[in-house]
Order: sequence, then structure tokens, then C-alpha cells
Amino acid sequence: TGDLADFTIAVPIPSVIDGKSIMVTKGEGAYDELKRVVKWKRATLPRGESFLVGFEAQAVRNSPTSSVQSSKLPILLRCRSVEDKISTMEVDATAVVGHPAAVHTARSTSFRLLHRVTT
Repeated sequence: TGDLADFTIAVPIPSVIDGKSIMVTKGEGAYDELKRVVKWKRATLPRGESFLVGFEAQAVRNSPTSSVQSSKLPILLRCRSVEDKISTMEVDATAVVGHPAAVHTARSTSFRLLHRVTT
């Protein structure tokens, strides 16, 4: 079938972002104030189907512009599949007045191989 299972997207929130201002705008996500993470989960993501997520937030008042501009919002994606893989991922960051936005990518892939020997 090629479906993905245990599909999770998580975005750790840096300290320059006001956690109380976080508003999930796409997808059924939630902000965990204790862990400072916005997270979306789906039990399955059928083959060929897209999953859009989004949130908005404000910088902490009186944060230096340089610390806001240099802050990073890593996007962590985790899923399980036996037959398929993720082919593409699109990320868009929207600039606001006085705070430019840019997207930089770094890809890290990990695999877990399970092997059972029958006796």
C-alpha cells in the first residue's frame, strides 16, 4: 500500500518566541507550553496524500532584532513505513515588517533495521 504510519511533525520553539502568542493555523496541531514544541500527529498518511501544517507566533517583546533574526525553527518529521518513503517536503516562511524570513535546509536521515531470525 505504501502508506506512512505514526506520522509526526514537531517544531521546537526558541526562547525569542512568545509561547502564549502561538496559534496553529493549519492542521490539527497543538502547542505544548511545557516542552515548547508545536506538534501535529496523524496515525496514517495514505500514499499520495498531502498534509499541510502551519502556525503563527510573535517575538518576545523587547527581544533584540539580531537574536530574533538569527533564531532557528527546526522542523522534525518522523514516520514509519515498510513499503514507501517521503518524496518531497515544501517549507515556506513569511517575512513580517522588520523581520526577514529565510528557509535553509539540512537533511538528516536515520533508519532502524529490524531483523528476526526464525529458529
